[in-house]
Amino acid sequence: MQSVTIKIPSMLTRLSKGQRSVAATGNTVREAITDLERQYPGFQAQLYTHEGELHTYVNIFVGSENSRFLNGLDTKVEGGNTIQILPAIAGGCVL
Repeated sequence: MQSVTIKIPSMLTRLSKGQRSVAATGNTVREAITDLERQYPGFQAQLYTHEGELHTYVNIFVGSENSRFLNGLDTKVEGGNTIQILPAIAGGCVL
């Protein structure tokens, strides 16, 4: 298992006891998120659909790459990688 750092958005730090960054282990994004859930229950309910897939409004980056454009939750991670959880932001122009 690889040791990675997971960066938590401020809207979810209530689940990580205020921590903005936590250590987790896994060989894929999914395994790292599973370890995050083991340490801080409640993350999977916020990130995943009932079918166990990533919500469309959540993006997970491995380094600078969006995992959606790699292998999704099955994207491989290497020791020392940073995984960043980012909520998708929708917006528009106010006239």
